[in-house]
Amino acid sequence: MNDCGSDVEPGADLLALRTRRDHEGAVVTVEGELDLSTGPVLEEALAALVDDPTCGSITVELDGLTFMDSTGLHVLVKAQNHLATRGSEIVLARPTPAVLRILDMAGVTSLFTIDRNAPRGRTAPS
Repeated sequence: MNDCGSDVEPGADLLALRTRRDHEGAVVTVEGELDLSTGPVLEEALAALVDDPTCGSITVELDGLTFMDSTGLHVLVKAQNHLATRGSEIVLARPTPAVLRILDMAGVTSLFTIDRNAPRGRTAPS
């Protein structure tokens, strides 16, 4: 239970995730705010996929993201670095202009495959 007397984690209502798996990898749809209070939710979801050796590339759909701070950036870079060690990757699908600006300002754009026109719900080939 948190300090407010609720079983709901702080910020849990500010971020929605949907994960779909297929034979090529996974798609994680992210909607809402990705920040210090919600970053652990995405980090846990990505870690479960990254730790699964049968999961290929992970496509993260970002067009539903309304806010992202450096916490979100850290979560994405950490997952990408782990996937890269086994020859796979995270594909950022349809990132918002604000997300692209954060990636560019941090100098990490080149770490990711960015697909601005990715069809919804499709994994990138592994």
